Amino acid sequence: MLMMNRVHFKFINTMMIMMFLVLQVAYAEGRIECIEKEREALLHFKAALVDRQGMLSSWTTAATISLAGSMSNRSGMVMNLLEHLDLSYNGFKDEVNWICHIIVIGSLPDLSVFSSLRTMFLDGNRLSGKIPEGNKLPSQSEFLSIKSNNLQGEIPKSFGNACALRLLDISHNSLSAEFPTIILHLSRCSRYSSEQLHLSSNQINGTIPDLSIFSSLKELYLHLNKLNGEISKDIRFPPLLEKLLMHSNSLKGMLIDYHFTNMPMLEIL
Repeated sequence: MLMMNRVHFKFINTMMIMMFLVLQVAYAEGRIECIEKEREALLHFKAALVDRQGMLSSWTTAATISLAGSMSNRSGMVMNLLEHLDLSYNGFKDEVNWICHIIVIGSLPDLSVFSSLRTMFLDGNRLSGKIPEGNKLPSQSEFLSIKSNNLQGEIPKSFGNACALRLLDISHNSLSAEFPTIILHLSRCSRYSSEQLHLSSNQINGTIPDLSIFSSLKELYLHLNKLNGEISKDIRFPPLLEKLLMHSNSLKGMLIDYHFTNMPMLEIL
């Protein structure tokens, strides 16, 4: 029960902190400025939530204007202050009643409006459809976990521009892109920062390309996909890799010593 109570308050605590910041600035400034972009972003974000207990019923247009707009350029806006957001697994119930039931639905929105966001967890919701190609991650993003949803298609090229990204977890979805395409999209500056890439339990197909360009990658989970084709004898894996899971695919060929040259950290294969 203690664990469920903590989960119940994750979302509420975030909103209370945001509202506290709004009130502090509103009293200090004595006025509210409407910033259209941020207002629309918060309205769109609220529209993607299933709030069966009405905990966000006060988020009308006026309330949203206050939330987004009361942060002036001089004091910093809510969008620019939020660093951590966890909306994962908020649908929990005890033996009889729902304890908390706020669920994020729809497609993954453009998260770049949260300019200071470092960690975001949206696991276990009802996100669906393709991730729009124009969607971007905040430049300071380090951890993005959107596992256990129903996202489809491929990973946008823009995710490869997240130069601080350390964890990308899109496992347990319905991605159907070719794995070489995914790697191509992530092979921009994020290849230097990525430490954990979890793509298991999707419908990703294609074969394994050379992955040695991911110089910091420690965990690569590709199991339970539809990977196929011959494993080339010329590819190499990331030099710092510790965990590599590729079982339950349809790959052909053999892994040989050359594939793991200069990989002293590998523990799980």
